[in-house]
Amino acid sequence: MIKHQLLKIKLGLWFMTFLLLLTGISTAQQLKVPDYRELVISREANFFEVVAQKRAEFAAMDMNIKANNKAMKQFERWAFILKDQVNPDGSFPSAMAQQERNQLFKVAASTKNASNSKMTGAMWQQVGPLTNPLENGYAAYPGKGRINVVAVDPINENIMYAGAAVGGVWKTIDDGVNWSPKSDYLAGLGVSDILVDPNNTNILYMATGDEDASHISSIGVFKSIDAGETWLPTGLAFNLSDNEYINDLAFAPGNSSTIFALTTNQIRKSTDSGANWANVAVDYAPYGAFTAIFQTIVFDPNDADKVIVSDYWDGIFVSVNGGDNFELHAAFPGLNSRRKLKLTSSAADPDFFYGIAENGVFRKYRYALDNTVGDLISSTQIADYNSQGGYNQVLAVSPTVPNNILVAGVRGYRSTDNGASFTVFSNPYNNPPGYRYQRSRRWSS
Repeated sequence: MIKHQLLKIKLGLWFMTFLLLLTGISTAQQLKVPDYRELVISREANFFEVVAQKRAEFAAMDMNIKANNKAMKQFERWAFILKDQVNPDGSFPSAMAQQERNQLFKVAASTKNASNSKMTGAMWQQVGPLTNPLENGYAAYPGKGRINVVAVDPINENIMYAGAAVGGVWKTIDDGVNWSPKSDYLAGLGVSDILVDPNNTNILYMATGDEDASHISSIGVFKSIDAGETWLPTGLAFNLSDNEYINDLAFAPGNSSTIFALTTNQIRKSTDSGANWANVAVDYAPYGAFTAIFQTIVFDPNDADKVIVSDYWDGIFVSVNGGDNFELHAAFPGLNSRRKLKLTSSAADPDFFYGIAENGVFRKYRYALDNTVGDLISSTQIADYNSQGGYNQVLAVSPTVPNNILVAGVRGYRSTDNGASFTVFSNPYNNPPGYRYQRSRRWSS
């Protein structure tokens, strides 16, 4: 009798546990929140509520964990794109409304492209890739990857090399239609710059690492003598534990045997095609406790001895003896704040060089430096410029028509009056509509 009662009790407890388990499963299913990116097709979802909920979730997370920080940035980009596309009450537009809106965007893009083609003589084209990678077990879909540099063969423009932030070197021989990896045997390789020797295009130099995000430290400068098929280290080598980065590589004017490399806080110079490197003397005295973090290098086409280097703190260093030593420009010592400065030049504009600061200030300088404020010719603040703290910060001046200038941050900007004014030409936020997927690699007249 007692055994029978105990069996009934056990069965009862087991049945109650089973019911609780079922209730728990049902509750968990009810509480499961879909991915925020899937809510755009839900009639019940509200954009403002989703944003408030997600931001509260992120506020409770540890943002020192890289995955959390990356997820937050991806969400904020999603929210920025959609904020002007949802209905006034926060509801998402219907599928039909989305199709109609997308069609309007295509018409707007087509009209704008036609207008641009009349002005530039060339259409902007997406060169891919167009498909997203598979999820592959990631909590969120991984990105396509970030390209730090593209180098074009000066003899054959159908041949290009691309350096990825953590994906190594890639090469195309058919004008970007197909790409193949050229450094897979070098594991976890970031690439920050690529040089193609104009005197022998089979010779390439590759700067490793990724300073912008500091994901991959540099292991030095590598060299290829077979057009990127194989790579060997040069005399400039680092260990990953050194936490070094290389921000710029450049040949000296008219001499591809002399190479400059801007490392974290040194200017390095080789005069024997990379076999040996020396630290160039730099006068840091005006910086006091600060440490220069060098960014970009330009050369005066009128004076082979004049070399100009920018740095992380908005300063300019100048050499008047071919890069054997550098001194800080008296009028542009930087140090006001963190305003990473990038410089560039144009073969069609031999008297001036150009800069873009992290905060979106475009500048035009003269090569005929006299170490005064008069060396700055003009300065233009680009409205709504966002470099994501210098993470996205690019400047290019046409090599044939210096009035044509491109500046890239999160948005892309163009000037047709040598930097006096800028307008948006590429916008990942898609606001105004029709600019989202425009891209080109060539200048036109």
